[in-house]
Amino acid sequence: AGFQHVLKEGGFAHIRVPDINEVMRQTIEQGLDIDDVLYTSPSGPIMVLDVLYGYATQIEKSGQDFYAHKTGFTQKSLLSALERAGFSRVYSTVGNLEISAVAFKGEPSAAARVLFNLPDV
Repeated sequence: AGFQHVLKEGGFAHIRVPDINEVMRQTIEQGLDIDDVLYTSPSGPIMVLDVLYGYATQIEKSGQDFYAHKTGFTQKSLLSALERAGFSRVYSTVGNLEISAVAFKGEPSAAARVLFNLPDV
């Protein structure tokens, strides 16, 4: 809702969050525990715990708790939250353990459709 509040008509929010559904699926399939490494990023090893609660190394290094995750999303729950917030058009994809969404206040412009490779409605 905070995004919606500051956007002008035709504006958008591009949101990328961990896909909790996929993280849990891989955790269970691979027999991982919460402090096991889920994958290795350019920043170093990422544990299941980091994806669920925020990247512990960055939180500790910065001392800023705003790096901590306050909630988690599946594609369905993110789309539902964006709809409740009043976004009129939302497009999303999943992959690489994340959900990517572009949520518009009003209709996307022709330029935005090209930029995000969105279908014509």
